[in-house]
Order: sequence, then C-alpha cells, then structure tokens
Amino acid sequence: MGAMDKFSAVIATIRPDEPTPLERPGGVVLHHSGTRKDAPLQAIRSYHMAPRPEGKGWTELGYHWYLSLVGESWVAQAGRPENRRGAHAPGRNSWIGVCVAGDYHPRSDNPGDEPSPEMIDVLVNKLVDICRRHRISPALIRPHSDTGCEGGGPTDCPGHNLEAVLPEIREQVSILLGRKD
Repeated sequence: MGAMDKFSAVIATIRPDEPTPLERPGGVVLHHSGTRKDAPLQAIRSYHMAPRPEGKGWTELGYHWYLSLVGESWVAQAGRPENRRGAHAPGRNSWIGVCVAGDYHPRSDNPGDEPSPEMIDVLVNKLVDICRRHRISPALIRPHSDTGCEGGGPTDCPGHNLEAVLPEIREQVSILLGRKD
C-alpha cells in the first residue's frame, strides 16, 4: 500500500465530528434548525448524538452556537466548543457553525418563519463577538447553502427568508466592528 493509499485509509476512518482541534476558524456558516423557534438546545444536541438512523450518531452537537427563543427572548447558547472542529457543513467544518432555531424555508403549504428584529439583533451581536475574537471578516459569514450537505447534495439551509437578510446582517456586523467590508 502506497503512502497516499495509507493516508486515504486513515482519512476514511475519521468521523466528521471527531474531536479535532480547531486553531483558527476560516469563517462562519449560518444554519437554521428546521424546527420551531423555541426548540431547546438539548433537543438538537440529543438528535445529533442519537445513534443512526434516529439521529446523526455524533459525539456532540454539530454547531458551535445555537440561537433560540427561551420564553419571550432570543438567546445565544454555546454548543460545541469553538476550539473543536464542527460537524455542520461538509468542507467548512473548520468554520464556526451558528444555527438559528426555526424553519426559514418557505414551502407551498407554509410561508416559513420570518427573521424577527429581536432575533437579528441577537444574531448580529453573536456574530460580532465571533468575528472580533477570531479576526473573521463579515464577508466570510456564509449560508450553509454555499457548502451543500451530508452526502454532497444541495441544501436550502438556512432557508430563503433568513438568507435574504444575510447581506443586511453582514453590513450590521461590519458597522459594529468598524470595518468597511
């Protein structure tokens, strides 16, 4: 077996959520949960950690941050430690994963959730915090739809309604960081 074959064999055994250290994130990937806006963090974590086929079979929540309604307020809650590679976007698991609770993708039978000003405010503040600490340009806040999903297929995540306000969110983050990008 050649060196590249050995390397490929080792890589094939690594799970996407292996507790691999993350030194410097390349950007931020924005997701939506596809659930209710008040879905608790523990429900998402349990799904990610449940064995297949009921769940993902991962060792931890795939996202680094999870925003949801807790009572009447939007709250940003820590998920996977930021110093560990995520399990949220193929090819971008070295980026910080931020998931917003809700289903922001319209369908024929459902217009999808609309991002509220309160949710956007909490999201912008969390993104400013992440970008400042990791020296990430707001231009590198990308939707999950840019990366595809498990198995290489396309995804509608984070949903059209949330992705539509992403340019405004990036602009607010830039302003609060005092940047012009």
